[in-house]
Amino acid sequence: MKNILLIYNPKSGDGNFRLELDNLIAYFQDEAIMTVLRLGEFELVKRFSLMEMDRYDAIIIAGGDGTVSWVAESLIINELDIPFYIIPVGTSNDFAEYLKFSTEVDKIYDIIINGRVISVDSAVANNSYFINVCAGGFLTNVPHSTDVNMKNRLGNLAYYIRGIQELPKINPLTLRIETGVNVFEEDLFLFLIINSGRAGGFKDLSPLTDISDGKFEFIAIKYGKIYEMFNALIEVFINKNLSGENIIHLQSDYFYIENIGDDLIRHTDIDGERGPDYPVEIKVVQDLLSLYIK
Repeated sequence: MKNILLIYNPKSGDGNFRLELDNLIAYFQDEAIMTVLRLGEFELVKRFSLMEMDRYDAIIIAGGDGTVSWVAESLIINELDIPFYIIPVGTSNDFAEYLKFSTEVDKIYDIIINGRVISVDSAVANNSYFINVCAGGFLTNVPHSTDVNMKNRLGNLAYYIRGIQELPKINPLTLRIETGVNVFEEDLFLFLIINSGRAGGFKDLSPLTDISDGKFEFIAIKYGKIYEMFNALIEVFINKNLSGENIIHLQSDYFYIENIGDDLIRHTDIDGERGPDYPVEIKVVQDLLSLYIK
């Protein structure tokens, strides 16, 4: 019989996952002992350090990308290697949807009881771990300036509406970027450092995506005239074309990014939450986390 820790964020998405709790617990009742942890205003890293975490065979995380990143970071800091599954019930669920994780109880049960475990990469930005994406520029303030009620009603569409409103106000983000191979300076409209090839609800952003290869993708759009930036957005997010003259694409396991301009946005965004201020050093750690899959 498995010991399972179910961690859920009551603020994720529309907040209705709590209505499914009894059904989920009941489904596992004959095969597992389930402990429920409701996330709140406490330090999860410290909470894990106080719990007997070594007794758990699996963790189920119910939430969005930010919740998954929060739990993953807490596991890493506490040096815990417990495989987990993600129930994608947040506003943004890019990493879970890349893996085609389900919210259906019978499918969750089958994967936890009969599935297999794989290792996936993570990355650390200064002292903050993330599992899917670090962003800068255009995308950085959109999640934090979008009305919470709008996000809950419209999901990712709320981000797109807010992004269109912000487009004429965007200033260039002048960055100096170092990787293990490249050093360059550029005025950027936005950049993504991404693991799964999925961000903002847009999938298959790169044909090179591999969440276990020890590298993240760097995708950036250069700053220019509004129509040039808009066309580049279409190329990257709709046409899946990363070879345009206003687009930068590369892979690396290391990035050092310094803001050398006058842009007022001084911080990055990691997995939909506010990330560290510039300069930011990002190191990819291969096979750091364990996931249940079918």
